[in-house]
Amino acid sequence: MSDAPLSRSAAAGPTCPICQRPMTLLFFSAVCDACERGDQIAQDRGYVVYRGAIDGEVYAEHVFRERDSARHWRSLQDLNHIPIFPVHSYEPFEWHTVTTADGLVTAGRRYLIYPDQNFPRGPHRAYVIRRK
Repeated sequence: MSDAPLSRSAAAGPTCPICQRPMTLLFFSAVCDACERGDQIAQDRGYVVYRGAIDGEVYAEHVFRERDSARHWRSLQDLNHIPIFPVHSYEPFEWHTVTTADGLVTAGRRYLIYPDQNFPRGPHRAYVIRRK
């Protein structure tokens, strides 16, 4: 459950601050069943050089179709100290070949990368897949 304030519509009750779905009212709080279950299904997978692993911030990052492409780009940018993570998106990536960077295949635009799947839904957003 999030500590963020609940938004409330007059008729529907509180809505989740993350996914904007109706929340289940408990005695003294509310919970979002959808976020707790993680019932949205990721549509696509890619790889990012994830600067957020260092400071926990959300960054707009290039998403690469293959881990090797992310490694190559990281080397070209002299970012070898930054880890590479797989990411999921709830929308399919539109893959494009970058002709100026040795044929790297990227999502065509930068995506906001979140540390987990609890983030405000919107276009061009993805989340890091972490091993348990």
